[in-house]
Amino acid sequence: MAATLQEIVPTRQPPAPGQLVSVRNRRFVVTAIAGSSTHEERSAAQNLVTLSSVEDDALGEELQVVWEIEPGAAILERASMPELSGFDSPARLDALLMRIFPQGLEEQDSEARKNLRIAHHEWEANGRDPAIYTAWLEFVLGTALEYPENTLLSARFEAVKRTAGRQF
Repeated sequence: MAATLQEIVPTRQPPAPGQLVSVRNRRFVVTAIAGSSTHEERSAAQNLVTLSSVEDDALGEELQVVWEIEPGAAILERASMPELSGFDSPARLDALLMRIFPQGLEEQDSEARKNLRIAHHEWEANGRDPAIYTAWLEFVLGTALEYPENTLLSARFEAVKRTAGRQF
């Protein structure tokens, strides 16, 4: 991960389960923490932290460390997103899109969008009718998304299950 996206926070405060940490120059996620429980131990509390590696070459390998005495142990926190100061002008957005998509973007078929909207309203009004529900699924999957016939067969089966209320 890029240094600009993460900030290393050296701390003796133990991490929470689920947090990303750096220990021994490797990245781990915290899976468990077992802390000191007696009054005497609280003044010099030590936490046994169980870690699971997120590195490609050691994915899932576990490591246990005493957090307070582990040299270089640090919690990795994501830097916050910058504050928005306004919207880009349409010309600037157009320039960005042209740089990202030099091949251009497909024109939206307004007729297809209109038909999809009409079919949705019809389905919303009559969704309990098995024929309407099946037609809606076929229209969305087959026409709008151009899914293959085997997907449509599966959708028809699911529609029959849903509208009939039976388990197959």
